[in-house]
Amino acid sequence: MKNNRHNMIVLVCVIMLNIAALGAYYFLFADIERKNERIASVTETIDSTLKKERALVSLRNIAADTDKDREKLSDHFVGKDGVADFIEMVENLAKTRSLEFNVASIGVEDIPDMKEENTHAYLKLRLQTRGTWSDTMNFYLLLENLPYAVKFGLAEFVQESSADPKAGGKGSRWRGEADFSVVTLR
Repeated sequence: MKNNRHNMIVLVCVIMLNIAALGAYYFLFADIERKNERIASVTETIDSTLKKERALVSLRNIAADTDKDREKLSDHFVGKDGVADFIEMVENLAKTRSLEFNVASIGVEDIPDMKEENTHAYLKLRLQTRGTWSDTMNFYLLLENLPYAVKFGLAEFVQESSADPKAGGKGSRWRGEADFSVVTLR
C-alpha cells in the first residue's frame, strides 16, 4: 500500500508538473503571439511609410524632371500679373501693322470644364481696329498664332471706304471688331 500511495503521489506530482508546464507553454506562446502581432503592425507601418517616402521621392523627381516642360507650358497662359503686359503686346502688334487699335471691353470668364479647379479663366477682350484689309488680316492672323491658348469669338469686318483708283486700288479702309479670349492664370 505504501508503494501504491507513493506511486499515486508521484503520479499526481507528474500530472501537476505537466499541467504547470502546459500552462507555462500556453502563456509563453500567447506572449510570443502578442509580440508577433505587434511586430507585424510595426512592420506594416514601416512598409507603408517606406511606400509613401518612395512615392514622395518619385513625385519630387517627376517635378524636377518636368520643371522645364511645365515652365514652357505655363508660357501658353497669361500670368496672374501679366494682363496689362499682354494687352500692351497686342497693342504693339496692331501698331506694327499700322492699325488704329482700341480695346472696347475686357472681362474674365470661367472655363466651363475647369470650374472646380478655379486656377484658369478666359481673359476676354473685344478688339476694334481700323486699317487696310491686309494689315487688318495680318494683325488677326498674328493674334491667332500667338504662343497662347487663344480662342476667337464673333468677328465683324466692314469696309468703311473703297480703294482709291488713283493709288492703284490700295488704301481701302476696313473697320474690324472681334471677340478674343486667351487663357489666364488666376
